[in-house]
Amino acid sequence: MGACGNPAGTSTSGDGGPATASSAGVVVAPTCPPGLSADPLGACVASAPSAPLPDVTPGATATASASAAASASARPAPGCPDVTEPDRVAAFEWVKSLGVDAPLGVHLRGTSGTAVELRLLANQIETQLRTACAAMASELGSKGPFVSSQTACQAAIDGLHTTRSKLGPATKIAVHVHPPLCAESAEAARECGKRCSGEDAAPEATCPGQTVGKCPGACDGACEMRPPSTCDGTCLGQCESAFTGTCAGSCKGKCDGKTMAQPGECKGKCEGSCDSVAKGECKGRCFGGCQLHASACNGICAGKCSVKVEDPRCIGTIKLAAAAPECAAYCDMQSIHRMACGPAQVDARASGAKDSAAAAAYVSAVEKHLPAILTLSQQLKGHTESIGRSKGIVADGLKAIHESGSPALPGLAACLSSYDKATSESTASLAASARSAAQVATTAEGK
Repeated sequence: MGACGNPAGTSTSGDGGPATASSAGVVVAPTCPPGLSADPLGACVASAPSAPLPDVTPGATATASASAAASASARPAPGCPDVTEPDRVAAFEWVKSLGVDAPLGVHLRGTSGTAVELRLLANQIETQLRTACAAMASELGSKGPFVSSQTACQAAIDGLHTTRSKLGPATKIAVHVHPPLCAESAEAARECGKRCSGEDAAPEATCPGQTVGKCPGACDGACEMRPPSTCDGTCLGQCESAFTGTCAGSCKGKCDGKTMAQPGECKGKCEGSCDSVAKGECKGRCFGGCQLHASACNGICAGKCSVKVEDPRCIGTIKLAAAAPECAAYCDMQSIHRMACGPAQVDARASGAKDSAAAAAYVSAVEKHLPAILTLSQQLKGHTESIGRSKGIVADGLKAIHESGSPALPGLAACLSSYDKATSESTASLAASARSAAQVATTAEGK
């Protein structure tokens, strides 16, 4: 969501919807809430206080005009959108609605947008992390309640420790992971920068990290397979059939040339299928990563593409050229919030355990629920500093807004306060979530 305004010539109703037009093409004024009235553009604004009409006497025209101007300047500004109204913040026309100048409009768009995206991101991570940790904790015997992600993740950590204590000191925990690939959309970031700045052209975007995307030509290197597809190279995830190589998960078929009675661990050469974290030739369908050698990639090419990639995405933080600090922070937080991540793959093993039931419960909880936790951790990885900086950028933006001396300031106090509060709360929440996710992952891996 960008902080863009309505197209020129489009009026809005008091609830953000467009004013309607009659069959004759005449704009029909919207129905406005009490205390608001429709202005000539069809927007609901605060009603001007009623005042007695000036005496119209010879020579009184100038006095009447001055009185009318004073009355207009005293009119309260239309209410600005609260941080709890993300759609309204995105669509609000600060310059047009409040009569502020363009530079102040950029401060307002960038500051409000940053606060909103931080709040949306924090809520997203909090909800998904609490769900994943609560599921792991419940499977390991915790009854809850799980009122927050920190509570749920601590319960999961306690459950992992308790279950592992039943396994015995000779138990060896091995957790193999194929990490998720998370990437930001370069085009979406450019469009966000354009809307925030109010310029006609989108700013240039650069990726300081690795650029990935759909490769219509030949991909040489890593290819992230989503959904499962043929891998004409080395499968690095899960291979459904016709696999030959090393398998950190369960091998089904032959191990070092010997037929396996049932799927299980194979420390040598696996032939058949591998359910997780494979590395070898896969003539069947591969899910996860595939190391290609100048071949077609049916997923996301993270190697070198023989032609220009389509829908380019960045592993890292996209940089927008000549963007105001507030706009850069806004688009950065939006990119993280909307980041596309593939699923992580996890294979867990507990060998030498004296309690086989506890070992099975431990492995099951880790394999089922750690992937979601790792994906959320990967979404925030490398962005904790920029998330922390956004708090200072919003503070600087609010300072610039307050120092502008704009006549609209008295009507902005409530929503500006909501941006400040949401930014502080969201950055603290995200920092806590990142710590909780990392602690669960570290504990699950037996470290």
